Amino acid sequence: MIQLEGPRARDAQKRLEDLETLQAPAPPPLPFREPKVKLLISHKSAMVRDLSSVSPDYIDSNFDFDPKPRVSESVSRKGKSGAVQLILDVDGDGSVLNSSVFNDDSTGQVGDDLAKVALNWHFKQPTYHGNKVKKVPSVGVQVEF
Repeated sequence: MIQLEGPRARDAQKRLEDLETLQAPAPPPLPFREPKVKLLISHKSAMVRDLSSVSPDYIDSNFDFDPKPRVSESVSRKGKSGAVQLILDVDGDGSVLNSSVFNDDSTGQVGDDLAKVALNWHFKQPTYHGNKVKKVPSVGVQVEF
């Protein structure tokens, strides 16, 4: 640091310090942290007669994401903290037919962006006692940032 002397030295010294502060390098960005995505399903046993649309709670317990869903880094950084709960309708082949926001407590309010991303997620083929199911409506998913 440069030291100045003289009648105006104090003001000049302060301006020099301010200038050095402005030129300080910005802190590095926070490291990317992958959000946690989990199903909100409690598997129950019950008799289902119509396999065209089976509640997620009655689907066989092997029903899960395939592969693990990814959330883009831009959406993750925007979300920062909190959680988003989505409701997904899953087709018999495991693709997501519909996605909507149930609750958005994220700091960046990323629910709508996340609902769009969820349309690209995929599940294992849903079954009920080993039989293929045509559709699983209202699958609850929570994404924690």
